[in-house]
Amino acid sequence: MTGWHRKHVVRALASLVAISPEARRHRRPTYDATIRDALVAVGASDRICGKRLEIMIPTLLPSLERHGRLKLDQADRALVLGVSAATIDRLLVETKIAAAGGKRRRRRYAAIPR
Repeated sequence: MTGWHRKHVVRALASLVAISPEARRHRRPTYDATIRDALVAVGASDRICGKRLEIMIPTLLPSLERHGRLKLDQADRALVLGVSAATIDRLLVETKIAAAGGKRRRRRYAAIPR
């Protein structure tokens, strides 16, 4: 019909309509600072990965609440118990970098030439 490839047509039509940043709808965050702080407190136990921490949360959460380290209402408690391993890793990435002493930087060249 036009002689254009289908992806070229899609890009050409998409470039005609410019969407302003105000017009874009953003998804509201599911986990707020309260949930992040609770995960930081739970994650401070052993600094383990999100997969293992997800399994340990039901065990650690009552203990932290009993000792007064955490105070969560029922809605926040349900969110902490339902958070996925990948989300735990995303929420705790800054804390883990700070605990490790900053980002690791690779050397560009070896110190000793081979």
